[in-house]
Amino acid sequence: VMKTSNCDRARYTFHSRRREALAWLLGLALVACGGGSEFAPQRPAGVLHGVAQDGPVVGGTVSVFSFGAGTKGTLLGTAITDEKGAFEIAIRVPSQPILLELEGGRYREEGSGVLVPIRPGAGLKAVTWYDTGVDRTVAITPYSQLAAGLAEYRIANGAAPVDAVTGAIA
Repeated sequence: VMKTSNCDRARYTFHSRRREALAWLLGLALVACGGGSEFAPQRPAGVLHGVAQDGPVVGGTVSVFSFGAGTKGTLLGTAITDEKGAFEIAIRVPSQPILLELEGGRYREEGSGVLVPIRPGAGLKAVTWYDTGVDRTVAITPYSQLAAGLAEYRIANGAAPVDAVTGAIA
């Protein structure tokens, strides 16, 4: 039978507890950082394909914002419309309502053929539901402006943003 001294037992207890503490801290660090973001899978991108139309709007800036809280939130992406009013914006966000705003650009007035610039603050809006990683087609038109206004009205009167947006575009 081998005898151990109090000093040996203290040394064993110290090293054992130190290993337990280090393991606990390592586990806590991994949980706090989500296990390491460099190895976490990226959210799939979805592309918003669309057209800005009051006549094709050329050279307008389309900005996409989160709309989950029922107000203009975080900017998710931007694009400039081409000669046909078309745009594409790739985004990587969770499924949520989104708001698209068109500012600037110009369109050809159908009656006269004159190019009409869109004044600051006179742009158009659209709201829609975005599903993570799924491409979506969106038209920004005077009609989508009405749907966006309806969604904003319903939210101001107590509707959940998801319900207001899906109801406005149905």
